[in-house]
Amino acid sequence: MARKVLSILKEGKKPSVVYFAGGDPEVIKEYRSIPGLSLEDTAHKAVAIAKGISIEDFTGFTVTGIDKIIQEETKKLNEKQRYIRGFYTGGTLCDEAMIILSALVGDIYSNIPLKPEGK
Repeated sequence: MARKVLSILKEGKKPSVVYFAGGDPEVIKEYRSIPGLSLEDTAHKAVAIAKGISIEDFTGFTVTGIDKIIQEETKKLNEKQRYIRGFYTGGTLCDEAMIILSALVGDIYSNIPLKPEGK
């Protein structure tokens, strides 16, 4: 489905910023679209295009910085603690959080899991 969307965007005359949570930014570039690195980064790039200013990666929150915060916070978890709870009002935001957290805490279970076995 992603390649189908990218093919349509490639035919357009306007620049497009695309973010597929967990997707490969290089594939997006192949279709002459601008890859967003996160929801935040994608929004900043879209605004830059609209304003006609230079498009740059958003550096307010680096991936390394976010990973550091997550590592510090997960160290505070008790060994018997079984849950990290989050309430998200958007599937993409939830997906992004699960992708980032799963690298540090392992399997994540959700009502909208990344993998079917995570339900």
